Amino acid sequence: MNEKTTQSKTETDKILFSGKLYKAHLYIESRYKDLQREREQNSFHPCITISREAGAGVNSVCEHLLKYIEENKIFPSQQWAAFDHNLIEEVLRHHHLPQRLAELMSEDRYSHIKSFIIELLSKQPTKWSLVHKTSETILQLAEVGNSIIVGRGGSIITANLDNTLHIRLIANLNDRIRRIQNILDVPRDKAENYIMKKDSDRNQYIKTYFNKDITDPHYYHLIINTSIVPNKTAGEMIGHLIEVYFKKYITQPLK
Repeated sequence: MNEKTTQSKTETDKILFSGKLYKAHLYIESRYKDLQREREQNSFHPCITISREAGAGVNSVCEHLLKYIEENKIFPSQQWAAFDHNLIEEVLRHHHLPQRLAELMSEDRYSHIKSFIIELLSKQPTKWSLVHKTSETILQLAEVGNSIIVGRGGSIITANLDNTLHIRLIANLNDRIRRIQNILDVPRDKAENYIMKKDSDRNQYIKTYFNKDITDPHYYHLIINTSIVPNKTAGEMIGHLIEVYFKKYITQPLK
């Protein structure tokens, strides 16, 4: 491949992996490249999984968490990355799957009966196989570390890894409705319906494919009520928990 072609491909890749997804892609490439070397050096990199109720403020909490991690130089040898909506893009890329499957992989579409019918009538991967591929990618991201994984049963999939912390965000319904109203610019009834459907679909996704109850508090190291705890404080709490829980792996003393 000549230099011009290589440059063109690079520019195309940057366009495809724009924004958060491009940053996540860079993270994956850099972390996999150095993974073997770090294992030989017994390096440690934690993974944080975050389960959430719809409207509990996970995006804001993640932003504050990443800011806290950066400011306090928590496991700074490699950059951190959060995987939420861009997780699906990473799964598709990692497993060389077509972009059209993104909708099928949504937590909102959980029917195993529908998945079975799809398998019978087409060559399209079933939801079961896509969930399996998603789980594989989540495990790999967790093992590589310095990652924040939102949703999709991350706490269950990575339960046996010793480098993980599992968090759940909750909030009272009225606060969640107000947040969704502000985000989606919709009336109260539509915001409430949105929340009910999201929570139901996510719970059913975990029940269908993992036979677990995602609301069970025993799966989590920490549950934060963002109706009581501000998002900034919640992010800082999680960041401090990383420092304390994995203290023995931190070479520099805690502040």
